[in-house]
Amino acid sequence: MRFLPRLRSILFIVNMAVMLLPLGGLTFLRVYETEMIRQKEGSLHSQGAYLSSMFRREITDKLGLPNTEDSNDKISIGLPLPTQLSTGFFPYSTNLSLTAELKLLESSIRDPHRNFVISTDPPEPTVGAAGEALLPIILLAQNLNMDQVWVVDHNGVVVASSLGEEHRSLISWEEVQRALQGESVSLLRRMNPLTKRRSPLDIILGLGEPHLVYVGIPTIIGSKITGAVIMSGAPSQITQFLYGNKGRLLNAFALLLLVVTLITALSSLTISEPIQALIKQTELIQKGDPKGLKRIRWPILKEITQLSEALVKMAKTITERSEYIKSFARNVSHEFKTP
Repeated sequence: MRFLPRLRSILFIVNMAVMLLPLGGLTFLRVYETEMIRQKEGSLHSQGAYLSSMFRREITDKLGLPNTEDSNDKISIGLPLPTQLSTGFFPYSTNLSLTAELKLLESSIRDPHRNFVISTDPPEPTVGAAGEALLPIILLAQNLNMDQVWVVDHNGVVVASSLGEEHRSLISWEEVQRALQGESVSLLRRMNPLTKRRSPLDIILGLGEPHLVYVGIPTIIGSKITGAVIMSGAPSQITQFLYGNKGRLLNAFALLLLVVTLITALSSLTISEPIQALIKQTELIQKGDPKGLKRIRWPILKEITQLSEALVKMAKTITERSEYIKSFARNVSHEFKTP
């Protein structure tokens, strides 16, 4: 008996488990992280589409061509547009999609990029000049939102970069290869652990693995792919917000603990104490004490009241039957003694 748990202990454990449920629910915050990834993807798409349009405008201006579809149909710079895409300049008459499609639990997560390769061939002069014209805008945008930008020519050579990586070849990147085939591409890559430290909350809960969203958007002029805009950015993470507000979370945890303690005390008052009174009542009934034939004073709960009254009725019934049996036995004994 002494090893059996008390009801108040069980209530406290149950309430503690209920309190820990929100922490366990953090494992389902991957849905939130997926939404953050999709928001970052949409943001990169918007920025990339704008830079790609400006890149195209700069190239046509350098060539002295009007920014119209018909006049650019015979441009010689760039790679031929695949036949599955309609001719015309991006984004008005091509079938490229800029919808957010990355999902954390479903998308394939690539490894981080390796080091750049220095290109032995210089970029195409017109495209290189167009990239230089875009560089001030790219640097300003990078200062505002911290997203990384690479503008490449049709050979994958960087002509403008927010990181100062011009004249480097990115042709080995999957994003660049697919963008130079006329595809609007979005990829999810792991962030280099040396450049991104995980918060203690990430490690404890197994959440918030650092990721980078990469977006590649081709620059299409007429029937040629003259280059591409590659953008990269880190989505917001819920664990960063939680760890940054750890003081408030600890205060909330302390308040929650106080509430659980109060709930446990209330449960003990309304359940444990009446049960203890019922146990005492049954002990009095067992000893034959007349006090056990009275309903407990503070039952609190309706069920406890009914149980106490049932015990009183049962005790009275047993007492009455016992008295009847005693009286019957006395009468029978008297009759046998007095024929």
